[in-house]
Amino acid sequence: MARLATFASRVEADLMRARLAAQGIDARVEADDVGGAYPWLQSGGVGLIVEDDVLAAAQGALSNIEAPPMEAPGDLEAAELAANAMRPRGTEGNGSGWVNVAILLAIGGLMGYVLGRSEVLAHVQSTLAGHDHPGLESQETETVELDENGDGRIDSWAVYRGSEIERWMSDRNADGSPDSWQTYEAGLVGRSEDDDDFDGKTDRWYEYRGGVIVRSKFDGDGNGLPDGTTEYVHGVAVRGSLHPNGGPVEEEERYVDGLLREVYAVAPDGTSKRIRTYDALGREIGRPEPQDGR
Repeated sequence: MARLATFASRVEADLMRARLAAQGIDARVEADDVGGAYPWLQSGGVGLIVEDDVLAAAQGALSNIEAPPMEAPGDLEAAELAANAMRPRGTEGNGSGWVNVAILLAIGGLMGYVLGRSEVLAHVQSTLAGHDHPGLESQETETVELDENGDGRIDSWAVYRGSEIERWMSDRNADGSPDSWQTYEAGLVGRSEDDDDFDGKTDRWYEYRGGVIVRSKFDGDGNGLPDGTTEYVHGVAVRGSLHPNGGPVEEEERYVDGLLREVYAVAPDGTSKRIRTYDALGREIGRPEPQDGR
């Protein structure tokens, strides 16, 4: 086996694998991300592997496809950008319950059975119309279907305009329709949306700048209004707030090295008081002593 090329993300590597397969060349993706379950572990790049006897043919085919790989596995700047764009999203919300939910969502993600290929694509087009992802109907776009978990069934879709990716969609609960969407700007992720309770409504939103996350919001009660926000600096969570249904801030979260460590209650007059503290594993370790014997 020989490494044909190294890419900044699994998305690029899978696209190239699909295009090589269309030319009769078999290749497989190699990455330290547990089969795609932990994409933020792709910091060393994602390799495309071929048999030794088809290496020359694969190199020739690769040179004719406009989707440049990383210069080398050691291209740390590109790898770091890809890792930051796909890093696990910060915990948001109300106390340790939201912390536990966010952690489970970050490391979970069931991949499974989906509808037939033609039925899936039609379903994707219909679903995208309700999530403000225009342009799929354009004749200039190409939709590439992918089997991310290697079970022989389509579970992800990449939409390209020419050689540049515009959208990425995933079906995580095997119901045949996407429940996670990413929109790209100049080849870098610009925003994404997730339907984590699979009710057909977006309940998490993520904003990126230069491919690096800067803000996330979540809807905890399913009414379409954000209940909490987390802010990031250089892709690392630094502060958060709980504001049910977009109303006044009721709690503030403070992070250290991307980990939630303190929660403060915010009074209507703007004053705040610490009400919870957490250790580096997200476990609650302290609450203030009750005042006046209460």
